[in-house]
Amino acid sequence: MRAIPPALVALALTADAAGLGGLASLLLLAAVPAAAAAALSFFGELVDAAARSSAELLGRVQTTLSALALVLLVLATAVRAPARVGADVPAIGTSALVGCAVLYGAQVLVALGLHVPRQRVASTPRRYTRVA
Repeated sequence: MRAIPPALVALALTADAAGLGGLASLLLLAAVPAAAAAALSFFGELVDAAARSSAELLGRVQTTLSALALVLLVLATAVRAPARVGADVPAIGTSALVGCAVLYGAQVLVALGLHVPRQRVASTPRRYTRVA
């Protein structure tokens, strides 16, 4: 479910680049409730996380990123609403959509960065020799 909003945003960016502003607007309109559900899902995980744990830190970051992405998504959708079909999209709408895509990309990077197993360095005792 959490992959739906970034996918719809990517499709909207592609449709916008292809000159299909009407399709992009519909995709963004569909992405708003999905993004709200994803943000609430991240918030639910934050509430369930143990205090001062890595899950809490991940929950805070993911909740913040998804909430900011939702705000930009609503802005991009609202700015496009009064535009006529075939008319140019206001710059703020495109900028908000690109910012939303960047925030979703940051979410993916954060999720991958915190779930990659890290190698442990084997601790070997060091022997010190005295230099005369």
